[in-house]
Amino acid sequence: MKVYSLFLGLLMVAFLSSCDCHKKEDCLSQHATVIKDCTSSYLRVDNKDYLICNEERVESYSNNSSVHATFQRKEGCSYTGDCYLHHSYEYSIEILNIQ
Repeated sequence: MKVYSLFLGLLMVAFLSSCDCHKKEDCLSQHATVIKDCTSSYLRVDNKDYLICNEERVESYSNNSSVHATFQRKEGCSYTGDCYLHHSYEYSIEILNIQ
């Protein structure tokens, strides 16, 4: 039982330390939906879309895929698509981990 508790504790520390955020409260870890359209790629959480700056992290996911993602707010990123549609979003994000 002690070995199991120790293993669980180490696993928790490893997970929490894997976040690259400056402050832990800057990291969000959420169940989300990958949204892709001609403007760019987004994570949808609670009916709000967030523009993904590092789109290569979602290349292998299709539109409307359910994922669990850890991400942080990222400034200075913009649409990468090739159409003239407008897709409203809350803010830009950088995905740190996705499953």
